[in-house]
Amino acid sequence: MSADNRRVHERLPAIIRVNYESAGAMRSDYVQNISRGGLFVATDEPFEIGQHIVLQLVSPGSRQGVPVPCEIRWVGARGAPPVRGIGVQFDLADPVTRTRVEQMVNAVFDPIPPSVTGERLNVLLIDPNKHAARMFADGLRSMAERTFDVADLMHVVEAHDGLTALGLLQSSRFALAIIELRTPEVDGVELIRRIRTEISQSLPVFAMARPYPGDRHEALSAGADAFMHKPIQLRALFNSVKVMLNLQDSEAA
Repeated sequence: MSADNRRVHERLPAIIRVNYESAGAMRSDYVQNISRGGLFVATDEPFEIGQHIVLQLVSPGSRQGVPVPCEIRWVGARGAPPVRGIGVQFDLADPVTRTRVEQMVNAVFDPIPPSVTGERLNVLLIDPNKHAARMFADGLRSMAERTFDVADLMHVVEAHDGLTALGLLQSSRFALAIIELRTPEVDGVELIRRIRTEISQSLPVFAMARPYPGDRHEALSAGADAFMHKPIQLRALFNSVKVMLNLQDSEAA
């Protein structure tokens, strides 16, 4: 997007899934950040500035998306590590589309304290690196408490291999699973497949991994709702969790 558009619409890091048609086939990629006016889509597909496309923003736990007409305003790479993608501007002339996009964006920009529901959020975090798992778990818990001013709002359970994670998912109820693809016993992609076939079609799943060719495609094809390359900033992960757990204004929903 142009510098003027960036000033008008603040962008915050958040990861959600997008579907679009390319070369006659439906593709899946992910959003790296989002604003009220547009977003950055991480993709290796060839696009041109000025091209018009329709993105489907896919809510966690849903197999259907919100179709949003867009214009491509920027093509290139950004971030660390650099991620190729496109910057798109939303066409929100249709009031229904505008309302549905605002509902998704509000989860990042204007979260409403989920204490109104009285429900604690149980999150399963699977990462073989115990230090990284503890860092993410502690960070998510503390950011949830600071953001919503609710003590013990987010309960993060850690697992360090896929087999243990499966057992936890079979015996307990979780609102979200965060999965590192390089897990022992049962690897992350197979774990996602088994979640979809044996556990739940609707459980939101966030996948992550160090940059490696094919990881994003495999994770999304297996049924993940979102994917992001490591290293991941805690703020980006937390904003993504807010979107995936639908922490937004109940009136807007």
